[in-house]
This record gives sequence, C-alpha cells and structure tokens, in this order.
Amino acid sequence: MAGRTRLVRSDAAQKALAGMRRFLTRETVGRLADRERHLLGALELALQRRSWHAGELREFQTCTLQALLTYAYERVPFYRAKYQAAGFTPAQFQRWDDLLLIPRVTKAELRAAPLADLKSSDDPAPCRLLASSGSTGISGRLFLDESALTFYAAQNLLLYYDWCQGRPYSEVLYFIDLSPDAIDYAFADQLRTTVAVERLVDAALPAAVHCEQIRRLKPEFISSYPSTMRNIALTFAQENHIATAVRLLHLTSEMFDAATAALLRRVFPQAKIVETYTSTEFGLLAARCAAGRWHWNEAAAVGEVVDEAGCPTAQTGELVVTNLMNWATPLIRYQGLGDYGCWGAADCGCGASRRSLERLEGRVAETLFRDDGTPLTPYALTNRLEETPGLRQFQVIQHDTARLELQVVRDPAAGISASALRAALEAACMQVLGRGIVCSVCLVDTIAARQGSHKTPLVVSPWNKRGGLA
Repeated sequence: MAGRTRLVRSDAAQKALAGMRRFLTRETVGRLADRERHLLGALELALQRRSWHAGELREFQTCTLQALLTYAYERVPFYRAKYQAAGFTPAQFQRWDDLLLIPRVTKAELRAAPLADLKSSDDPAPCRLLASSGSTGISGRLFLDESALTFYAAQNLLLYYDWCQGRPYSEVLYFIDLSPDAIDYAFADQLRTTVAVERLVDAALPAAVHCEQIRRLKPEFISSYPSTMRNIALTFAQENHIATAVRLLHLTSEMFDAATAALLRRVFPQAKIVETYTSTEFGLLAARCAAGRWHWNEAAAVGEVVDEAGCPTAQTGELVVTNLMNWATPLIRYQGLGDYGCWGAADCGCGASRRSLERLEGRVAETLFRDDGTPLTPYALTNRLEETPGLRQFQVIQHDTARLELQVVRDPAAGISASALRAALEAACMQVLGRGIVCSVCLVDTIAARQGSHKTPLVVSPWNKRGGLA
C-alpha cells in the first residue's frame, strides 16, 4: 500500500543501530530479532528521507495524501460518512493547492465516533489502540500502525545519535508513561530493542523513587517529560544533591517554562537540554534546534497553521496536522491537538533548510503536590480522572496542599448524574493526592484558556522554582 513503511537494510542503518545496542543480552536477542529487523528497515527509510530536498518532500506528501484519502474514503467508516456529508471526494485533491478543500477533523468528532468506525475492518496490518492524555482535559482514542510506531522510534533514535555526535552514551534512563494504552508504553516496546528493561521506569512513580534510580544507575542520558524532571529536580534541590553524571537531558511531550529550565540547569549542571514536540496522535512532530526553532517532521506529517476561519496564516494560529505514516486510524487535517504555532519567516539560524516553527504553544504540565507536600506527576491524577464516566473536559486547579478544585464539563450523553460524577472525581483525587486534600468539583459549561495564551491548561498549580507552594 502506498505510504506504508518499506523494510530494507543499509550499512548506515546497521551502524546507527549497532551503536545503540549496549544493553542487549543473549536472552533478549532471539526474542527481539524480528523487531530489530523492522527497526533497521525503518532506520533506512528515515535516513533516505533526511536527504530529500524540498521538491522530493512535497511530491512524497502529495502522493501519500492522495493514497491516504482514497483509503480513508473507501475503507474507514468514519471518513466515508464525514466526507460524504461534506460533499468531498478524494478526486478533488489533485495538487497541493487543493489541501484546503479537505474537511478538517476535530477531537470531538473522533470521541463521538464508534471505535469500530475509526479503522478498516479488513486491514490485516498489526496495530495498537491508544488513548491520548488530552492536553486540554479532553482525551481521545485511535489505532496506531505498528509500522508507523517503528518509524517514529527510528526517527527518535537518529535524533539521539545526532545529539551524541554519533557516540551514544552507554548509561541511559527513561522515565515514561507505562500505562498500557499510552504511546510511550508502545515506544517502550521499541526501546527494548536497544535498552535494558530496568532503564525504562514508570513516570507515575514518586519523585523520590526516580531520584534513587538516578543515584543508583548514574545515567549520562535521561529522557522524560518536563513535569517529571521538574519533580526530580525539586526533590534533589531539597537534598542539595547535584547530578553531575548526566550529560544529555531530553524533554518531550510538554513545554516547559523559564523557572523549570533554571531549576534543571542548577541540578543537572553538566547536561545539554534537548527538546522534541510529540503527541499520541502523531509521534514525533518537531525537534528544537540550538537556535530555538522547532523543525517540523515533514517526512511523517503535514503541518498547517490556520487562523480562526481555517485559512493559512503567517501569524500565530492553530496547528492542523496530517499523519502520513499511520493508516490504522488516518488523521487527515486534524485540529484536535489544540496547539498553536507560527512558522519562521526565514531560514533558521542553525542552517537547517526545512520548515520550522518560530513559536510553539503546546501542553504545559505543572507539578501537583500530595497532602504531605511531596511533588507528583500531574498524570498520576489526570489519567485517573479521564477514566471517569460522564466527563467531557476538566481542569485541575491546586490552591495548596489541602485544597484542590476541579472545573468539569459534563457529558450529558453518558447518563451519569451530577452527584455521582462529583463523588467519583472527589474519590479519585483523594486516592491519588491523599485524604488530607479537600476537593471541590465545579460543573461549568466551558473552561477558558489562560490569559495571554491560546491554550487551556490541564493543570494549574502554584509551584515555584524554590520547590515550594506559593
């Protein structure tokens, strides 16, 4: 099928993977041999696409999108119904200027669709069912091709290879979301090709556990989320501990503020900090360069920035993204990320020629605190809240270690009473944050974006760079 990952081998891909295989044991080699073969093929594909010039990239995007539109229209019930209702057919997309003719897809539409309508019933390609954590308190579900997942893993591996100047660090540590329906859990399967299982640690564990892992394993490279690393740094700072062994710190999935950056530089003074922009729906979307711009992953996704009317804009606008790799649940002109950006007006100062975002407003995840004052990853609570029936959208506001407020938009179609919803949410909050926390649930019609931002924060917490509560 057009657009599917092509599995081939090359000396360059072999060399890149060989440099990463520091932790494989005799037992895991046999079990992971097939996965390694697929990763080699994806590495070859990623390396080829790195060398494409702008014209080759555009031709690939156009041809792949034409094939993807036809596939979605003919075989995915959700798209067939949506496009027929809009009077759109794949034949209307003939050239790149026709992109705006394709109807956009919202997260609300995906949430409302029956799960069976989100993929073809006769596609034999292996896939996974994933749940997005919802950067604005609205979760979603989709199917992800294993071949797409492998390609994302290959691209991340090559980025890591670049960050290390071709000499990967031998001691690594990943603090990631190991929920079974999380994309990072799926990535962990890929990482087991090159990384020992004990180096893949659940980000939902207490910061004290993470700190002990860092002391014991002395990693040179750590990959995690800004909120997780902030909690680790807060704990280390309280102990006056400086982690000098860390040379490279990779932050992903969330944006982070200047106070967090200063804290991380104080606790990890030898570490170079690198960032990627990723999501459940699309995997790797962009990587930040030394000049501060976010270079778009055009080999795997089409990115648009549109204004409120849905027209392209050179100003800050909403990101609309098309996934060119995942055929299990096609995401074509998807505006459900809720992120905002602005394209750079000129070539980037780093020398890279591909398109880059000069500004990006993505998810910001602030630290939550248990009733005893210990910092906690926000996803320990938000993932639990998302499982509550009758919840359409929510926002967590922590005032101090004793008071928590939930702004909640109900889903009337779920048939859950307001009192039952309140009781379930309050119980979840106390279970995660401790029984010393008082949780108030406020039912609202909408949840407003933060002043000066297009984003609606999932968590609002009064932490500060000294590690205490305001």
